Amino acid sequence: ERRHPIHIGDDLTDESVFQALAERGIGIYVGEDTVEDRETSAGFRLRNPDEVRTFLKRITARD
Repeated sequence: ERRHPIHIGDDLTDESVFQALAERGIGIYVGEDTVEDRETSAGFRLRNPDEVRTFLKRITARD
């Protein structure tokens, strides 16, 4: 079973973690900004905390 660290953040201070995880983990930026508004090193984006909750429920659900 392979495991990968996940970091979810919404601030400029999260960028160093997103950069560190680029090779071996998953970085998720949370914010409603468009790509033109804010560049990020995160590989994924979610718009708001509701989307974060939905994402976390899906990845932790047991069939």
